[in-house]
Amino acid sequence: MAKKKISVIQVYGSGILTRSLEAILIEIPGVRDGGDIENIHRMRVATRRLRAGLATFEKWMPGKRVIDWVRQVRSITRSLGAARDTDVQLDLLRQVYQEIPQGLEKAGVHRLLVRIQQRRKGLQADVLKSLAKYEKSGVSQEMQQILGPIAALRALINMDSPVLYGLAQQSVGDALDKFLSFEPYIHDPDEVEKLHAMRIAAKHLRYTLEIFAELYEEGMKPHLQTMRRVQDLLGNIHDDDVWIAWLPEFIKEERQRTYEYYGIFGPFRKLSPGLDYFLNRCQQDRNKTYGKFLREWDAWNGENAWQSLRDAVRIPERLIPSASIDPELDIPAETEAEAG
Repeated sequence: MAKKKISVIQVYGSGILTRSLEAILIEIPGVRDGGDIENIHRMRVATRRLRAGLATFEKWMPGKRVIDWVRQVRSITRSLGAARDTDVQLDLLRQVYQEIPQGLEKAGVHRLLVRIQQRRKGLQADVLKSLAKYEKSGVSQEMQQILGPIAALRALINMDSPVLYGLAQQSVGDALDKFLSFEPYIHDPDEVEKLHAMRIAAKHLRYTLEIFAELYEEGMKPHLQTMRRVQDLLGNIHDDDVWIAWLPEFIKEERQRTYEYYGIFGPFRKLSPGLDYFLNRCQQDRNKTYGKFLREWDAWNGENAWQSLRDAVRIPERLIPSASIDPELDIPAETEAEAG
């Protein structure tokens, strides 16, 4: 019987991908039901992790199929992302509405809350449409059929491989370089797009660390904690930037909508104080979070956090003499077809 060589990277990568896929499938019933917004959040995170894994292990996967897998997963990620972002906005608005005292501010915040709720209802339809398309594509079943048997070989192959550690070192190093390439822009608060891009790079670095974390056991925990903190701070800055950019346009449109309904602009005066209050609150929160990010960034630099991360993912010295060896398994020909 013909046999095929399966490398340790294929086995490890298939395990990472199948776990992400399982996390997606678990959330589908809840996402379809729409009763708990956390289902959408968890499924969105799982799809992002799956995309990160596909990008990392693409060279060791069936090439033509990976392209379709990525396309299908990206599509569902986008619809989930729009819904999740709106859920976060609604949570904030409900919190603000409860915090502010009775007065003119309530009316404007309530109107904004109503408009965002209307948007969210439309987005749920988009989520269901994308979910139906994803399920119809059969991508999940195909990935399980191809990757599952390879992942199951893990018990038969030594994961303590210099080639696998080498991939981790290269992948983390590349992601870290991309993330740090935005450092020259962080001291300019008006570099909104650069800070947004840095947030995305931070998220990619975090997912890359998570992919290889089990190789380093406890050694990766402090670096993951740092990246989660970076992601949280930059995420909050971005959320405020979205509000600050969008609210003036919303105010303009809502003022015109009021005129078209009443024939006069007068009733809008009841909404204006609350909308202005919320815009000012976003600007203040943005300034506060941005200042906190700069202080913590200086602290991370003072602790040599980034060099420490590079050191943490180096190939272990015990494996360097065999760094060119990639452990492989002989598998039956029928598995070869599945492995691509």
